[in-house]
This record gives sequence, C-alpha cells and structure tokens, in this order.
Amino acid sequence: YCDGSQEKALSTGALPTKATETTAIETSAAIETSAALETAITSTASTVSTDSNASASGNARYSAENLPQNWEIIKGPERDIWASVASNIPSTTNTAIPDTSNTVEVTTPLVDGGCPGHIDLHISAYIDGLKENKGLYRDDPIGNNKENLDAVWLGWDDYHKLYAKCIAHQDWYQTYGLTVSSGIYIRNPLSRSEIAAYMNLLPADTSWERRRVILQALQSVGCIPYYWGGKPTQAGFNQNSFGTIVSPDEHGRVLRGLDCSGWINWVYWSALGNRLASESTSGLAHCGVGIQREELRPGDIIVLTGEDAHVFLFMAWSSNDQMYLIHETGGTINNVTISQYNIHWPYYRNLMKD
Repeated sequence: YCDGSQEKALSTGALPTKATETTAIETSAAIETSAALETAITSTASTVSTDSNASASGNARYSAENLPQNWEIIKGPERDIWASVASNIPSTTNTAIPDTSNTVEVTTPLVDGGCPGHIDLHISAYIDGLKENKGLYRDDPIGNNKENLDAVWLGWDDYHKLYAKCIAHQDWYQTYGLTVSSGIYIRNPLSRSEIAAYMNLLPADTSWERRRVILQALQSVGCIPYYWGGKPTQAGFNQNSFGTIVSPDEHGRVLRGLDCSGWINWVYWSALGNRLASESTSGLAHCGVGIQREELRPGDIIVLTGEDAHVFLFMAWSSNDQMYLIHETGGTINNVTISQYNIHWPYYRNLMKD
C-alpha cells in the first residue's frame, strides 16, 4: 500500500521547484474549460446519436459556441479534443483548425505572487503480488471476468502468468523510470527527476563506483523504514521484506527495516556487490581509510560514536558550504531521507579503494 502526492517540496529548498508559473496557468486554463468541455462533448454526443443524417464528414450539428475562447493555445490532450470538435463544425462557420507550429507562448504574470489555480493529485494503490494465494491471478476483477474473454485474452492461463512474471522481473527503473520492489514500504520517495537533479550535483570526475553508491542511496529515500538493530539479509530490495510486520524494536516500531549502520552496509552491498567489514556504527568508524572533512567525496561516510551514535552518507557539497547527506533515521521520519547539514564529527571515512 502506498499513499503519495504528485508534488513534494524538498526540505533543503536548494533545488528548483517542479511547478512553474506557465504550468500553473496552463492547469488553470484546463480547469476553467473543463466544464465547457463536458457540456460540448455531452451536447455533441447526444446530437450525433439522434441525428440519422449526421456523418463524420462535418454535417453533425456542432456549434462554434461550444468552443472556448482561445482554445487553440491550450496545450496537451485537451486541445486535441477541442480540435476534434472544431473539425465537425460545418465549414460555413469558417472555423478552421489553426496551424500553431509558429505560435508564440504568452505567459500571464501572476498577480501579487498568487497562484491562479492548481490540482493536488493523491493516489492510493493496493499492490497484489504474483505468489500470494490471494494475488493478482485470483483477485483480478477484469482479467477473470468471463465477459472479457476472447481470442486474444483467454484469462490467466500459464502463458499469461509467465508473461506477467517476465514483466515483474524487468529492470523497471531502466525501462520505465520507476523504482518498484515487492514488499516495499513507501513514504515520500524521490521522483526520477529529483534523483536526476541530485545526481547532477556530483562533481564531473566522480567515479562510476561512487555514482552507483549515491544512486542506490537516493533510490532508497522514503522506501526503507527505520528499525533499530535492523540489518540487511540480501542486497537490493527483494528478499529483505522491508515494511512487513515484525516484533517491535525498543521504540515500538513494527515495520521491518534497517538502522543507520545497517542501511550504509545495504547501500554498498546493493551498489557494488560486496558487504562491508562491519555493520555497526562503531565498526564503521574504523572501516576504510580516515580522511579530513574537506576531503569528503560522494559515497564517503561521516560517523559519530557513543550514546548518540549515527552515520551519514556524504553526497555533495552545497553552494553555501553545507553538505548534502543521506541517512536512515528514526524520530518523526523513520525512513531514509536527504537534507543539508553543517556538522563536524570525529570520523570521516573513505570506504572505496580509490
């Protein structure tokens, strides 16, 4: 189960926002014309169904009054719908579909910094697996409906079950730009564009190995619950059963996950294929090679030992000399997160061989 929002502001505030004034205005225009669009489609559909003399050649009883003013500058699928309506208006109305290839986009400035309109899209999804007794093959209300069976779709036979398994085992990030893993507990994960923006902050001379480590860490943001004492059993998301119910940890957390040092080990194991020499915070303080704070590079770690022991993964320096750090944390977040920090801790370690 996942519950996310289409738009999310980063806590750092350093990256550009997704929404622009132009996008907000285009969205507002779509909202303002949606009612008229529904009226036009309803009206014309009714007319076509009752007029036996109407034809697809433009004799249907459409009216130019159904078209919103300046519909030609609307972008996206909605303009295509209006173009279809316009094409069915008799030629005597002289309503031709304009050529907008050379149209200059005009952006109206916002008044007093306000937003003319926006849409918040929230999606709740239940994901059925392929192995459970009550999984996809049994619970699919469409594929199992006998009325939908035909020469192409014969239901969930062995062939289609195998086809579904092939799709499930694809590299969804490489193929579709999606980060999908079974049993995952998702809380505000980074979008593909956000991950790309963060990766662009890495120095040009960053090695392939270090880039792999950072990419793996970014893909786990919001996707692995914090669980005190939690350590990985495998590389990657599969087989770790993140998000499943387990016995409570010392603070009552019941979702299987990782603690800060376990997450560091999981990142390196998943990105480079090898486990680190230690999975504890005190052990990580002595892994690799000690370096100075100013020598930190993407993939290095910052460790604090003692009663408040913790470990960060260094990603990049920010423009204000702070650090972009990724870490698995408890508190109110209870998941992997990324933010800017200005810390001076005793242990800075290079875990690479470069």
